[in-house]
Amino acid sequence: MTPRLLTYLCDPIDGSGLSLEDAQYDARGHITSGWLVSAGQRRFPILNGIPRFLQGEDVQSVASFGHEWNTFNFIDFKSHWLVHTVKNTFGSTEVFKGKVVVDAGAGSGSQSKWISEAGADYVIALELSGSVDDVMQRNLSSTPNVDVVQC
Repeated sequence: MTPRLLTYLCDPIDGSGLSLEDAQYDARGHITSGWLVSAGQRRFPILNGIPRFLQGEDVQSVASFGHEWNTFNFIDFKSHWLVHTVKNTFGSTEVFKGKVVVDAGAGSGSQSKWISEAGADYVIALELSGSVDDVMQRNLSSTPNVDVVQC
């Protein structure tokens, strides 16, 4: 995750800001591991560069759904997304230029990548499932202005 993401994150329970502890960085200056700690002392791990806000039973309840994103080839559907989602909702991809965009329910990460390619300044890809690891490796590892959050 890029350090920039810290300005957008908060404790999902009480909304307090998060501090970073025990951070490890890669050569690009991205945070690869560590802890996000809230004012209420709740601790959320950063694993493989991804903040993890799901804990306990929540993780198990979405595990099977994440498997679908790891096997579905969403890249083949870019033209469908452009015509049926973007054109009908926003008119064109111009709406993303220079914006901070939150892709809630990012799934495969493909739409986050396409939004980035359309000129978004920064994209935050939120996903419940464990597909976030595959999403980062397969679809977003070469997209520097996209951060993924498991929440």
